[in-house]
Amino acid sequence: MKKRKFTFGLNHGDISLRNTLVEESGKVNLLDWGCAEAHSVPHVDFIHVLSCQLKTGIPNDAQFQAFLRGYGMTRKEFRLLEPQCLELMLLVSFDKVRWAIERSPSNLKELIRKAKRILKLLRI
Repeated sequence: MKKRKFTFGLNHGDISLRNTLVEESGKVNLLDWGCAEAHSVPHVDFIHVLSCQLKTGIPNDAQFQAFLRGYGMTRKEFRLLEPQCLELMLLVSFDKVRWAIERSPSNLKELIRKAKRILKLLRI
């Protein structure tokens, strides 16, 4: 990751159905930019969606495919980006495990489980 060149831009920060308005034409409008932040693009928006998927199973495959279409990305393009997103998710997960060890031991087991799920997805 250290050698990778990232592009930075504006990320929505809370992509969800409640913050999405889809017009009859299929045009997607994102509402409520209160959680927006400058970060790596398009990684962070995908990380948010992938985290929700890990936690709840939503979006399912069909919903995720629709999300990709709305984002203007093909499945093939996402497959090239996915390992980078998972690596960033793992980095954040390790930091949260470190934080839980120091500050919130009651959250440690769940945070370790999440890090292990991401490791499994990375096939490391």
